[in-house]
Amino acid sequence: MLLADLGTFIADAGHGVEGSDLFLGTMPSDPSECCALIEYSGEPPLRTQNEGSAHSSAQGGERPRVQLLCRSAEYETGRSLVQAITETLDAVRNETIEGTWYTRIAAIQSPFLVERDENDRYVFACNFQIVKRVG
Repeated sequence: MLLADLGTFIADAGHGVEGSDLFLGTMPSDPSECCALIEYSGEPPLRTQNEGSAHSSAQGGERPRVQLLCRSAEYETGRSLVQAITETLDAVRNETIEGTWYTRIAAIQSPFLVERDENDRYVFACNFQIVKRVG
């Protein structure tokens, strides 16, 4: 699964502990300093021609998108964390992560400040376009 793969990859790189300060699919109200990966709509699957038929195609790869959110009471702490994880993910090229081949994970933009939440904490984000093999 996409989020589980990336969560393990980020944790193995030393940027958090899943379920403690790194969350998949949601960002809980606590702890104050944490990150979350949220999957959202990506691009259509890549198609390849099936052998023997010029009119049929098979799915050649998926192109999901993921948003990384990092929250902290301190601006510099949150900004540094989102930058470090962005650099870790953006470096993935032709790599197997948890048994799935990832052709590319690319930051769509530089990390940015999203908001100060209801508890006056800074929330930063970066979005990623992913290309991965199906199955």
